[in-house]
Amino acid sequence: MNIEEFVSEDNHMCNLGQNLFFRIFEPGAIYDLPDNEFNRKIFYWLSQYLVENLREPLDAISKLDIFDQFYVYETWLSLIKCPVEMKNISKRIIQYHIGLRTLL
Repeated sequence: MNIEEFVSEDNHMCNLGQNLFFRIFEPGAIYDLPDNEFNRKIFYWLSQYLVENLREPLDAISKLDIFDQFYVYETWLSLIKCPVEMKNISKRIIQYHIGLRTLL
């Protein structure tokens, strides 16, 4: 997928400034992903995390089969290069899955 598609208005990544985008994301990982409907949904869910709305995406992801859930989280973690963001999102995913949903 090209960067322009990744930062489209459809998935709300367009709200990121260029500096923030390059601080958080690994552009090479974006190019490696196929441009399809499921990946676009994954990007949308990730954009929701970036605006502090993680509960809804995690609820939706938890309804997927286990292989799709793994793909979503693997994709998120491959896209993020910033160690601080990597730590934060990992912590919040774990909190959700061990039942600490009220902290999100």
